[in-house]
Amino acid sequence: DSYYESLENRDLMEIESTVVWTKAMRRLAVLVSTCLQNNEPILLVGETGCGKTTVCQLIAQYMKKQLITINAHQNTETGDILGAQRPIRNRSEMQAKLVKSLKEALRIPDDDNDHDLEELLNLYDSSSTGELPEEHKVSIRKQRDALSVLFEWCDGPLIQALKSGDFFLLDEISLADDSVLERLNSVLEPERSLLLAEKGTSDSF
Repeated sequence: DSYYESLENRDLMEIESTVVWTKAMRRLAVLVSTCLQNNEPILLVGETGCGKTTVCQLIAQYMKKQLITINAHQNTETGDILGAQRPIRNRSEMQAKLVKSLKEALRIPDDDNDHDLEELLNLYDSSSTGELPEEHKVSIRKQRDALSVLFEWCDGPLIQALKSGDFFLLDEISLADDSVLERLNSVLEPERSLLLAEKGTSDSF
C-alpha cells in the first residue's frame, strides 16, 4: 500500500469531480497512469461500476486528451472500430463547387443558371483552356475525379485516436467477437501500427 501511495498523483485526485478516491480507486489510477507513462496497452477487468471507465475519463481530462470511446457488443464489426467505405453524402455540395469552378474558367456569370453541370463540362472540354492557370485546371480535374467516386473511406474511432494521439477506450471488450478483436492485435504491439486493407490502399498508422 505504501508503494502505491508513493506513486499517487495528487493533482489528478484534486480534479473537480464526484469521484470518491477510495483505496481501490487510487490504486487503479496509479496502475493506469504507470501503463500510460510506459506506453503500454491497458486491459481493465472488474465488476460493473467499480470505476474502470471513470478512472480513464479522469486521467484523460487531467492529461488534456480526448477519450474516444466505443461500447462493444455481440454485433460489433471491425468497421465499427476501424472505419469503412461509405457512400459519399455531400455529392450535391461537390457538384455545386464544380459548377462554380467551371463558370469561373469559362467566364460565365455566377448568377447565370442557363447551363447545367453536363453542359458546362461539355463547354469546358471543347473550349481552349490555354490561358487558364494550371492550378485552376488541376482543381477542376480533381473535382471531376471526386464526383466519379461513389464511396469514400470514413475513419473509425480507433483510427481517429491513432491520428490525433488521443486515448481510445473499447468498453465491454469481452462482448466483441474474437475475429473483431484479432484485427486489433497489431495495435497492441510495441510498433502500434495498423494496415488498413479495407481502405484499398497501403496506408498504415
